[in-house]
Amino acid sequence: MMIIRPYEISDTEAINEIYDKFHSGSFSIPPIEQNRISATVTNDDTKVIAFGAITLLAESVLVLDLDASIREKNFAIQQLLWTAIQGVTNLHMDGLHAFIQDPEFAKVLKKHFGFKTCKGEALYLGV
Repeated sequence: MMIIRPYEISDTEAINEIYDKFHSGSFSIPPIEQNRISATVTNDDTKVIAFGAITLLAESVLVLDLDASIREKNFAIQQLLWTAIQGVTNLHMDGLHAFIQDPEFAKVLKKHFGFKTCKGEALYLGV
């Protein structure tokens, strides 16, 4: 019988072993203190099979007047990103995400503001 239960500190070693063996090249595990919900799945022998966590994800949202001058748009983006970074820092979060629809704007954020492409594919589940 498989069991799902709240994460326990004693699970950490097994979770790290699974992560190191199968996932260390793909993603990182967020620090436990950043998780809002954590759970562990074990099998009949109480062997850890899986670990899952829900973290808060900081997403940057920008509504920009595309008719504004380049100088105005640049200033607005700089100021809003500075504000977002301060907020994320104050909340002790480790990063800021932006889900971009326009590939040209993605290039601007990467070149001038230091954004990087995330590994994997961004997916969404409405609840």
